[in-house]
Amino acid sequence: MCVRFLCRVGVIAVVLFCTWYSLTHNVHPEQPQCDNLPSKLYVHPIHSFNTSPAVRRDPRPAFAPRIRLLPHALCESNISVVFVIHSDLRNTAQRQFQRKQLDDEWLDTIHAKRMFVVGSTVGETMDKYEKEAEKYDDLLQVDSIEHYHNITYKAQAWIQMMTACPHPPRFIIKIDDDVMVDRVGVEYLINRYTPSACSLLGVP
Repeated sequence: MCVRFLCRVGVIAVVLFCTWYSLTHNVHPEQPQCDNLPSKLYVHPIHSFNTSPAVRRDPRPAFAPRIRLLPHALCESNISVVFVIHSDLRNTAQRQFQRKQLDDEWLDTIHAKRMFVVGSTVGETMDKYEKEAEKYDDLLQVDSIEHYHNITYKAQAWIQMMTACPHPPRFIIKIDDDVMVDRVGVEYLINRYTPSACSLLGVP
């Protein structure tokens, strides 16, 4: 009993000493902080210096992305569903996979179209991508460099294009080019919800 009691006292003493030492000597792991921000309420750690620019207080100037390639049949046909697929311009294999998964025969049964939204690259010829767009008529290319931080410009471009269509679709299903589509679930979704129900559905 005496030995067990002494062990407990020793453990408690060590914990109390470590707590006291860390509080008095301010022992905390250093985190890089953002500069030029008004108060500590707005100071956040920067998790990567190499792949991300420093967070700035002032927002970037407004940029209206231009559309370089456009799927012409999208607005010309009266369709109910559009699959908007964000893809990197160089992900040709992923787009081919999605074309097999969302094949034209199945899309016709649910009155749907697919559209790949891609960006631009520097120092790469556009010939093969223009041929791909001409063959499948499902590429929307945005005049912004392919980068994670430019995803917003892709979304801005296709939203503006879809709202400009004379007959906008009942459903817009946005996915990435590495996503498997549940066909049964999609058919259940579009048959259950009516056009009057303005809803935003998704998963975290």
